[in-house]
Amino acid sequence: MDKTKVALVIESVNSFSDRFIELLGEADHIDLKCLDIREVKFCPQNFDYILWHVPPEKRILALDYYSAAVHQGIKVFPDLLSLYLFEDKIRQSVFLDKVDSVKIVPYYYTESMNWGIVKDIFKEFPFVFKLKSGAGSINVRLVRSQFQLFRLYLVAKYIGFPQVNKLRNLLYVWKKYRLKQVRLHRVIRAMARLFVPTKRDIELGREKGYLYGQKFLANNKGDIRVIVIGNKAFGIYRKNRENDFRASGSGLISYDSADIPQGALKTTFQLSKELNTLTLACDYLYNDEGELMLVEVSYGWVPSAYIDCKGYWEEHTLKYQVGLVEPEKWILESLGLFDE
Repeated sequence: MDKTKVALVIESVNSFSDRFIELLGEADHIDLKCLDIREVKFCPQNFDYILWHVPPEKRILALDYYSAAVHQGIKVFPDLLSLYLFEDKIRQSVFLDKVDSVKIVPYYYTESMNWGIVKDIFKEFPFVFKLKSGAGSINVRLVRSQFQLFRLYLVAKYIGFPQVNKLRNLLYVWKKYRLKQVRLHRVIRAMARLFVPTKRDIELGREKGYLYGQKFLANNKGDIRVIVIGNKAFGIYRKNRENDFRASGSGLISYDSADIPQGALKTTFQLSKELNTLTLACDYLYNDEGELMLVEVSYGWVPSAYIDCKGYWEEHTLKYQVGLVEPEKWILESLGLFDE
């Protein structure tokens, strides 16, 4: 019997790669080839699957390769729609605003760099300014006045925003160090980054020529993240930083299943089916009326943040099952590489 040929693009940091290699390497029916990013464009066309935990700076490159691969009948992870929406909050807002099964946080967006148009669109304060890409709340800030908006407008028009604000990143890492969430070497790296840009900084470049924001939902002490893979879901509650409205990247995580409302589970399962995604991570907040509002979506996440999850929910019963959470294995099962 012919083996299933799988190409795996290796990403060494915060990715699914290590667990994928472990699971696929142990399977007798899998012929696994690990590829460096430089080899992707020369990837032979006789693979049955291509798997790649695509980082933000490679998403456009991956879309090009994956579009050709899917056209040739190769199955890919992540799927094309997930990759299209990944790390682009503007695409997500425009796309998901037309999906009936979910309510998204109201958003404001313009590519016009005319101040008159900008101040007419962004006239409700405060609102949450965001770049279209970025994780961990970097470059997310609360805009409280027209003066603050005007400053952002000038940067968007003339300079552009670095996708990684190095000074804010240093302050963020220092705060996590004081909370004993990271070690000293992370602080030293963040300090060095002020003077020496990393390859990733260069690849990400600057965001220019647009402004994007979301309505500020004030009455939240944290946010809810639910991840669906096939017919299973797991989730966490992320608490806001001290004296801050932001939860993403805070490191203050609750793994208590009671913190995950069934409405978030139902919505994420439904949305995953409508979008036909292999994996779907959804972040939720409550509005002033107590309704769950979708903030953003992603196909991927940092696996180490979910190691302490104690169980998962099954789709049809929505009953919580205490047991091992194995997202990488569930992804491979959803792809058909393993029996469920």
